[in-house]
Amino acid sequence: MPDPLLSPKHAPKSPQTQTADNLDELLSHETEAESSDIAAALHSPQPQHLTPAIMRSMQQMYGNRFTSQYVQRALATIQRAVKKGTVADGVKQLGDWIVKNMGSLAFTQVKIGKANKKTYAKESDTYVGGDVYMNKSGDLPTATSYTEWDTNPYTKGVGRGTDRIVIGADGKKYFTGDHYANFTEFD
Repeated sequence: MPDPLLSPKHAPKSPQTQTADNLDELLSHETEAESSDIAAALHSPQPQHLTPAIMRSMQQMYGNRFTSQYVQRALATIQRAVKKGTVADGVKQLGDWIVKNMGSLAFTQVKIGKANKKTYAKESDTYVGGDVYMNKSGDLPTATSYTEWDTNPYTKGVGRGTDRIVIGADGKKYFTGDHYANFTEFD
């Protein structure tokens, strides 16, 4: 189904495009080099298409309202995508162990900086984990709640690193190696 936002008939027509009936006709008003860039931008709203030349052409062809909506949609694609993939064996094993033992873990509190964090023991190591991950950015599916777990054992006075496992109440597991900037869903 065509995207109504990208449909020229829903965009205000500038004097230059008053007689155009379809996208190909609209694009014919631009130079050949610009046309392919604009066509790519219109059919695939991505941030890399937001060049000044393309934005000026869109404003001329479609008007400010359409261009603003297009920019909002393109920028929304910056929202970090969750990809499915594989993770290091140690991360996978820890994630599986957490899911299996989550209901029976005995937590203790430790102060890290200004925050009180939950810790738990696994074999001879202590890990930080079990706190709620709020998913404020909406990067993960919003239909469930999440907890966050460090992948490296906790040592007082040593930074925790950026690697985390985030586990949904639905049992899905996600790894982030850059402190929630990107996620990999793993089995």
